[in-house]
Amino acid sequence: MNRLKLKITAMFGSIVLGAMGIFAAVTSMVFLSLAAFTWIQQRYDTVGACLFLGAFYFSVTLILFLIGYLRKKKVENESLRASTEARISGGLSVPDLILSLFTRDLETKRVTSIVALAAVVALAILDLKRTRRSKSQAEMK
Repeated sequence: MNRLKLKITAMFGSIVLGAMGIFAAVTSMVFLSLAAFTWIQQRYDTVGACLFLGAFYFSVTLILFLIGYLRKKKVENESLRASTEARISGGLSVPDLILSLFTRDLETKRVTSIVALAAVVALAILDLKRTRRSKSQAEMK
């Protein structure tokens, strides 16, 4: 019970320190932006300062969205690779493997998905025939 209390206390302290750090970062960003606005306004004009700071923050936002998108794609690819490896080691049949690889994005890969689906159907038919043939041979013996 004492360990749990220590963990909760440490977690609460981390949350409080993190919130204080975020508040300090936002406050410093506001004052730095105000200083930059004032400096640009004195050199050029108010509209120029607004345009410059707006473009700056817009570009920062775009860069952050791009980083987030790339990170999300990387995680999706890693999870797809891990699930494919797990399916291969777990004994997934060939048609199911082909279907899972080619139909994950049906909207952007229609032609590939249709070809993959046709291949899956053909392989499933062949697998079914092979299974029936092996069952009939086993019954004859």
